[in-house]
Amino acid sequence: MYELLCIIPAIYTADEVKSVITRIEGILKAKGAEILKSENLGDLKFAYPIKKHAHGLYILIDFKIDTTVLKDLDKDFRLEKDILRYGISKKMKHVKDAKPVEFQKIEPGQRLAKKRETIKRVAKEHDKIKLEDIGAKLEEILEKEIV
Repeated sequence: MYELLCIIPAIYTADEVKSVITRIEGILKAKGAEILKSENLGDLKFAYPIKKHAHGLYILIDFKIDTTVLKDLDKDFRLEKDILRYGISKKMKHVKDAKPVEFQKIEPGQRLAKKRETIKRVAKEHDKIKLEDIGAKLEEILEKEIV
């Protein structure tokens, strides 16, 4: 079982997006693939422009296909003008669908408070060394050098 994640330009209307997805599925079916699931993951802004596009629609398709045909699929997807980027990966059988991770939002003041706590803790550890202990150790070292 494989999954295809492809990015198409976000310039199309809903009907045009459906026709592009149908064309991608047609390429898969022409190579003998059995499509299990097709999902439009939505529009995202890119970190950098891809082929002069700033946004793209992410399409995820799960399918079964013979492994010998994957190189031909790669060639067909490279030649497809409506696909900005794509990736085909083998889907693990034991991996369950991932759940979105919820990140804990930390306010800037909280971050500063944590840094202050760390600084206080480190300062307390340094305060444990007494000046008398340092003086005694210094006297011991100096006596060894003189003798």
